Amino acid sequence: MAKEMNYHDELNKKNVLKLREILETLPSFCRQFFRGIEDTTATRTRIAYAYDVRVFFEFIHKTNGVYRNIDIVDFPLSILDQIGREDIEEYMEYLSYYVKDGVEYMNDERGKKRKLASLRSFYNYFYRNELISTNPAVLVPLPKLHDKEIVRMEPNEVAILLDEVEELKKEMIRRGLDNDTELRIGFPKNFSTPELSTSIAEFSKLYPEVNISIISGTHEELFALLLDHRIDMKISEQRRAYDPDYENVELTHSRSYIEISARHPLASQAVIDTEDLSKLTCILVVSKGQEESERNFYEQTLRLSHRFAYAYSLEEARLMVLSHRGYFPIDVLGQMPETVPGVKRIPLSRHQKPISRNYFACWEKKQSTYYIEEFAALLKKV
Repeated sequence: MAKEMNYHDELNKKNVLKLREILETLPSFCRQFFRGIEDTTATRTRIAYAYDVRVFFEFIHKTNGVYRNIDIVDFPLSILDQIGREDIEEYMEYLSYYVKDGVEYMNDERGKKRKLASLRSFYNYFYRNELISTNPAVLVPLPKLHDKEIVRMEPNEVAILLDEVEELKKEMIRRGLDNDTELRIGFPKNFSTPELSTSIAEFSKLYPEVNISIISGTHEELFALLLDHRIDMKISEQRRAYDPDYENVELTHSRSYIEISARHPLASQAVIDTEDLSKLTCILVVSKGQEESERNFYEQTLRLSHRFAYAYSLEEARLMVLSHRGYFPIDVLGQMPETVPGVKRIPLSRHQKPISRNYFACWEKKQSTYYIEEFAALLKKV
């Protein structure tokens, strides 16, 4: 295992040095973009982005009269606002065939799609951070992939192709070029945040070709779904140490609350301590078959109560609260939505200290794709 880790560390070091080498040929403002995506992308992905961005700026340098006499490294950030949709459409046509240093380059729909996706990510970063006021890359549709014509290959060509298949397949999976345009996201049942909806809406606007599926479940249920590859990414609170085989992107720390009937005597308190809840029934939002694992966590780890009831949706849990059957613990991230009438939401503490939990996005490194990394970056930003 140690030898394998050393190999990966050495490979990562080489990739970092290679990325720095490419950055020396790009405008200085590009460094901010690559620092901004460092936590949510692999070094190999960032190198691919850097190559793609460099091709774009070489096109601008070659074809734009204003910037033809300016070195690429001296391009200002304002250049991004001076480029329009028509410029990017001309860039896509340029990618069909161009010559650099005496070498001819050609890109089919897949190559163009990858380069435009990289440019979108580049523009999205500066646009989301309000460093530019326009985003023309999102206005240019991604090329549609067509079935390739069947071509008869010679035996030696087949052998060469087979030698390269595994590496090509790995790269295609990373960049989402295998025609898999579905993103399956898992999130906790007791999760309350409008930021997730905002992120999904923004992502769908940027990448309308991607179908998003949303699955809710308990912490352990989401973990099992991720292991079985039935979801691509899970968003949940941290209950165990991070697994090195997975990308783990910390999003935020939640504040823990309880929702309780407005007519309950405790509803008048500004803050409720866990000791005040020891004799009350705790209502947990679970999936069928996951009751015991959730009970163990809330009873033994959070030490909320010794009496539990179960609901199978947020709506059902709140109806149980309204009927005085107990209280409902909930984590709130970001902007806090209003409670339903008759329910009071109160911050939860233990020994007069607020209870906070770490939420993160997680996906398997070997299954990482361009769209997973993009969604994680967008969610972290929102």
